[in-house]
Amino acid sequence: MRVVVWVEEVGWRACADFASRFVGPSDEVVLAACVEEEAEMALRVARRGLVGRGAWGEAARLLAGALDEAAEKLLDSSSRRLGHQARLVKVKGDVARGMLDLARGADLLVLARQGERDRAGPKSLGHLARFVVDHAPCDICLVWPKKPARGQMA
Repeated sequence: MRVVVWVEEVGWRACADFASRFVGPSDEVVLAACVEEEAEMALRVARRGLVGRGAWGEAARLLAGALDEAAEKLLDSSSRRLGHQARLVKVKGDVARGMLDLARGADLLVLARQGERDRAGPKSLGHLARFVVDHAPCDICLVWPKKPARGQMA
């Protein structure tokens, strides 16, 4: 079985925990963290608006590096929590299409819902996750994130 696990800041623990309970030793697991297209586009647009201002190039480089580093840390933490051999992938640019590409040939895509279990509302999925759920070429498992302990990120 091939399982793709989409890890994000909210819900990555629940996704890794779910996958760790259901994958076997011979299963292929792909952990995917995304750098959203909107964040990269904001960098490009802001840079165009500030061309000629010497410090901007360094600031853009630092911000892009911070986004990349955050994705790497998320993948590392998820991999440790999973406790299973996994291929780590950073999806950049068009996140929704990138996740659909990863899901091609997979048996299962695992991702976290957003919001709170005890509060009904329309925002259980963000627009990127909704697009992926609507167009996924494989089965999907939506998991609820657990409430974080005090002082801990979701």
